[in-house]
Order: sequence, then structure tokens, then C-alpha cells
Amino acid sequence: MGQLKYGDTVCAIGYAFGLKSFRAIKDIFSFEGNGKKVHPIMPVRDQLDTLRKHQVRFPTAVIDIGGGRGDLSLALSYYGIRTEMIEPSPDVFKMVAETRELFDMKEVKLSLQNCTLHESLINTMYTGTWDTIVFSESIEHIEEEEFNKCFPIIERMLRKSKGMLIIVNWIDFHPIRKQKPDHIRAINDKLYDEISKGKEVIFRKGSHLVLQY
Repeated sequence: MGQLKYGDTVCAIGYAFGLKSFRAIKDIFSFEGNGKKVHPIMPVRDQLDTLRKHQVRFPTAVIDIGGGRGDLSLALSYYGIRTEMIEPSPDVFKMVAETRELFDMKEVKLSLQNCTLHESLINTMYTGTWDTIVFSESIEHIEEEEFNKCFPIIERMLRKSKGMLIIVNWIDFHPIRKQKPDHIRAINDKLYDEISKGKEVIFRKGSHLVLQY
């Protein structure tokens, strides 16, 4: 069985299962002092079982926006959580097959979409109630116009389920990289102030924002 990597994936899944801080996530997953690894490395099932013992909520339907290679989505689906993975980049999307092969998850049922964020949300919003929406290191790559068009849809979906929005970006906590790379646009406090208005803020620091609707 495969492994969840450290960083944005572990943070996202930790918040999805109700952990309230980055410190709590570090403690449960035993991050090494330099923050670069989880030690000991646990298989997916063991990591999720560990979270279940500490959880205050259990996600039942997750949309993973910018799912990348599919690490998070495949892990959730393996555990029986209804998951929709959205990855707009065709090149990155192709890597999901490699992740399936690498972690022996060929039989895991996972709904995948390879299109723009707006198209995918329109496709998804009528397919049931979603209680968790995750941006894993992807919000910085979405053009402002596209984000403004899509965010009201996300809000409607989460209000309906009284769900949770999780935005994570591991680079904020990386001990080596002090500056963001050029291709990542800065997430400023004004944007997060607007997004957070009227919601319960579970956690907020740098590009991490976790809200309960």
C-alpha cells in the first residue's frame, strides 16, 4: 500500500479530519525537526486510522481542487470517502495513472475531471452534497478572474452542507525555501479577509486557511 507524502497532503487530510492546528498535525504524524519528512512513514490506511482516533469530524464527500498526481484523492477514495479530483493541467493529470500503479491502487474508484475549475464545478455541484473542499497548493495558480467566478459556487456548495474549506500550501512551512517561486502569486490578507467573513476560522497562517461554514 502506498504512502501519503508530507506537506500539503498531510495538512489537508489533517484539517479534513478535524485537527485544529498545524502543531496538532505535526504531533500526530511525528514530523522530523526539519519539517521535511514524516517519521516513521506510514501506509495510507495507517495514516487515516491514526487520524480517526484523533478526529472531531469525518469527511464523507471531498472535492480535491488541483489534485495533482492524485495522492490525496486516491487515499480518501481507498478509505471509502466519496471523492472528486479536479486537475486542470493535462500533463499533471496524466500522472494519476503513475500514482495508481506506484501505490497499487488500480482498483480504487475515483472520479476525475481534467478541465477548467469553472467547468468542473458546474459538472460537480449537482452530483450530491459535498462537505469538504480542498485546495492543495493550487489556489496560487488560479487566475483572479477565474477564482472570482468560481468561489461563489464553492460557497453555495459548502453552505448547503455546513462544510469545510481547506486551503493549504506547504511552502509556508518549508524550512529551506524562504521565498515563494515566481510562478506562485502571493495570497494577501485582503483576499483571505473577504473569504473568511462570516465563517468560523479554524486555522489561518500564510497561505493556509481553514474555514467551517
